[in-house]
Amino acid sequence: MKKNNILIVLAPDDILPKELLQYEEVDTVFMFQRGRSLWTRLQRRFFLLLGLESFALTKEIRNIDLNQYDAIFVNETIYPEKILAWIRKGNNKCTLFYWLWNTVFSEKVKLYNREKELKKVIDSQKSLNYRIVSFDKKDCEKYGFIYNDQVAPFIYTDNIDSRNIKDVFFCGKDKGRLEVLKKIAKDFDNLHISYDFWIVPQKDKIYDSDSKRFLKHSFLEYEELIKREKASKCILEIVQKGQGGITWRALESLFYKRKLITNFSSIVEYDFYNKENIFILGKDDIHRLKDFVESPYVNIDEQIVQHYLFKDWINRLI
Repeated sequence: MKKNNILIVLAPDDILPKELLQYEEVDTVFMFQRGRSLWTRLQRRFFLLLGLESFALTKEIRNIDLNQYDAIFVNETIYPEKILAWIRKGNNKCTLFYWLWNTVFSEKVKLYNREKELKKVIDSQKSLNYRIVSFDKKDCEKYGFIYNDQVAPFIYTDNIDSRNIKDVFFCGKDKGRLEVLKKIAKDFDNLHISYDFWIVPQKDKIYDSDSKRFLKHSFLEYEELIKREKASKCILEIVQKGQGGITWRALESLFYKRKLITNFSSIVEYDFYNKENIFILGKDDIHRLKDFVESPYVNIDEQIVQHYLFKDWINRLI
């Protein structure tokens, strides 16, 4: 594999900095500008709807010679069929993938019919010659996507404040999970388990005063999220109803040797599952959770860990 023959095209609204997906054989680029105003984002949608993709895309990607790449990955975005068609026009020979980071029926986007646009992508696979990749086993079985394990970046972080270590850390959007998290918090209180919850509220949703105490009105930068995970004994993962794959939280627990508390019962099917490291809510005895939190982490074989790093994820598909 020669250097830089792979391009990763990222949407701008993810918390993941593009640099974290880079290694020597991969280039990364944002397809849209980050941090623009509501008006600018509306203009972007308008241009995409009219088929004026070049007006919506960054100069960065417009100035790239797409023909130099053997493989191009486009991560989940609005109006994906239009983006994929634009890229295919610039390179009609490369292996092209549309990379889903969410389940098919994840949270809705305001003023955007995600399900309708995803159907267009599914229907256009043959005509535009690309494949859809997903971490969700159920979605892959239902829609014929390529399955590839969830992947998360591994980064080094220092300056962990040992004075503020908590037993459990959770970070994520509400996505209808707040009531579940509030119940878990009550269990933690009863078991004298300390926790740090960073829950981002849903837009236009009204919360009562009891719920508001759990909410944060900004996202954590990814490096800060990792620092908080490493300053905790356990990471809490709550998957949405119907989800058929693990989240990044499970992999971060693996990378940083932190225990995992999860409601994803199918995690027993993964090669890194170890009952000493992973507690399954609704299956394992809640009265043993305190002992689980206090017991030491059991190291997992390094070959298993390497399987979930970005370089191996790319190479499996190429």
